[in-house]
Amino acid sequence: RKRGFRLLGLWLQKHPELDRLDYVKLWGSLIAGIELLVGGALQQEFAASTALLLRCLPRGSLPSWILACWEALRQPVKTGATGAERYRLLASSLVEEAAAALKAGA
Repeated sequence: RKRGFRLLGLWLQKHPELDRLDYVKLWGSLIAGIELLVGGALQQEFAASTALLLRCLPRGSLPSWILACWEALRQPVKTGATGAERYRLLASSLVEEAAAALKAGA
């Protein structure tokens, strides 16, 4: 997983032309990825790694990335406490990292 996120981060850096729709599609895949994981520790690691991807975005892409996340999270979700917890992990990790990036002046 770590190598995959590292490669995805490099890919994001090399493709500054991506727009909100591209980010929505990517977020859909990331959400599907966390849905496949079993176990809280794996889900937490995945959510944290996903949130850290915003550090790889081109300058000025942060708003599109965050809006795309919320759009993707609004899609029909798996019901139940487990599905809700996975989404909460993603959302809280993203908000925490985005706040840190905004505070740093990204």
